[in-house]
Amino acid sequence: MWLSPRYQHTRIDHYIDQLRQAALWHGDMTPVTLKTVWLDNFGWAVLGQTERLHTFRDGEALRRWGAQQGR
Repeated sequence: MWLSPRYQHTRIDHYIDQLRQAALWHGDMTPVTLKTVWLDNFGWAVLGQTERLHTFRDGEALRRWGAQQGR
């Protein structure tokens, strides 16, 4: 299906905005620490420790905090 360049640009803007909103409103603020583990037939590896209770924050509150910090 052929789409006009203007329509393609509009679609790209839409998808980028969807990603922006997802990052802003659903950003998981739970830190993930790393742990060194030995894996047989592979050796040492550094893996993220994911056994955490994940919490989500209000993106607008994060924006206000960043503005107050001068970021």
